[in-house]
Amino acid sequence: VGDTFLLDMQRLHRFAATLTRQGIKRKFIIYGRADFVSEHPDILPLLREMGVIEVIVGLEAVDDQGLQGFNKQVSAEQNRRCVSLLRQHDIGCVGLFIMDQQARAADFRRLEHWIKDVQLNMYTISVFSPFPGTEEYPALTEQLLTSDCRKWDLLHLVLPPLQLTRLGFMGRIWWLHCKLLWRNRKLCRHLLTTFLKFLKK
Repeated sequence: VGDTFLLDMQRLHRFAATLTRQGIKRKFIIYGRADFVSEHPDILPLLREMGVIEVIVGLEAVDDQGLQGFNKQVSAEQNRRCVSLLRQHDIGCVGLFIMDQQARAADFRRLEHWIKDVQLNMYTISVFSPFPGTEEYPALTEQLLTSDCRKWDLLHLVLPPLQLTRLGFMGRIWWLHCKLLWRNRKLCRHLLTTFLKFLKK
C-alpha cells in the first residue's frame, strides 16, 4: 500500500518505467485524493497497466457542506467523478467516510443513497475523533467520553452524538457495514475464508 504514491508525477512515471523495463508484475493498492483523480483521468490507464487494483480515497462526506466542515478542499462533484473514473478504468475505489457527532438519521440515509447511486462497492465509515494536537481538540476536551487510548481507533465513540442516541448512531454505522458485506459477496467469501483459516490454527 502506497500512502503518498500520487504526490510526485515524475517519480510515478519513473516507477512505471522501471516495472516495464524489469518485467515486474505486481498488484498495488494506493491512497489518492478525489481531486487528483478527477483532474488527472489521463493517468488512470497507466495506473491500471502498472497493476494498481484499488485506490483508497478519503471521500469523508457526500455534500459540499460536509466536506467544508472537514476542510477537505474538495467538492462533492469531484468525489462523484473520482468514483466514476476509477470504475471506468477497472480500478476499485475504497471510499473512506466520517460521521461526526452532529449526524442525524437523514445523514445516514443520504450517505447510503449516495453509495448506491455512484455504485461504490467498498467503503468504511469512521467515527469522528478529535485527536490531541488537532485544531478541534481543545474545544471538545470537556465532551470526551473516554481517555482510554484503546478506544481512539475511529470505531468507538469518543464524543457523544448530539442528534441520536449512542446506540442509534453506532447502530446505523454497523448497519451500513453489514449491507456492504451482504452486497459484496467477494468480500464476504474472503472474510469467511480468513476466519476458517484462523480456526484451523
